[in-house]
Amino acid sequence: MNEVDHLLEHRFETLSLEEKLEVKRLGPHHPRDIGISQTAGKNIRAFNVEWFAKKKWLTASIQKKALFCFPCLLFGGSGGEVTWSRTGYKDLKHLSERITKHESSNSHLDNAMKLGIFGRVNVAVQIDSAYRRGINEHNRQVEENRYVLGQIITCIKLCGKCETALRGHNESADFLNPGIFRCIFETMCEGDARLQRHYDAQPVFKGTSSTTIQNKLLDCMYDVYRPTR
Repeated sequence: MNEVDHLLEHRFETLSLEEKLEVKRLGPHHPRDIGISQTAGKNIRAFNVEWFAKKKWLTASIQKKALFCFPCLLFGGSGGEVTWSRTGYKDLKHLSERITKHESSNSHLDNAMKLGIFGRVNVAVQIDSAYRRGINEHNRQVEENRYVLGQIITCIKLCGKCETALRGHNESADFLNPGIFRCIFETMCEGDARLQRHYDAQPVFKGTSSTTIQNKLLDCMYDVYRPTR
């Protein structure tokens, strides 16, 4: 998938995100037998594959017998740099100086940066995502608390309608007569997973601490009710 000939036929921009990420993961293809050579009189220059180790961005086309720049092949070249991204480079005599010139070009630097950050989530996006998750969790918890509070108020109102005491003399978990409020609330929990989860997690509904909560709720309910009289 990361071979030059494959990428020339299937342009990087047309690939799916998964395919693009796989191409990046594989990196530049370094074929060992590419047969790139150049004849000058009686001299024959052959490409030395050690260049691949020196320049990690370098890759080659087996079919074209030419050298390419991997980042520029993926993201495109401009001006005179299209040789490294489209047609391929073959002039071995001037290879060293042309490599130096290309890797200092704006086109190569831009494409190398694009490849480096491709697939990475922007830090600002991560922060924004974490912020939104925090807001969503806060809103969920507020909604949950409102629901539970509404059910507790319903219990208190029911006790008021029946003119029964909210509490018994002892509201410890093992006492046989804990009071009508706890009995009603625990009965409501049996068919309500949200309420049961909150009841199990919050000890304020049990023992002497529940008395404080009930008194505070009664005071709040009275403050709301009193102005309407």
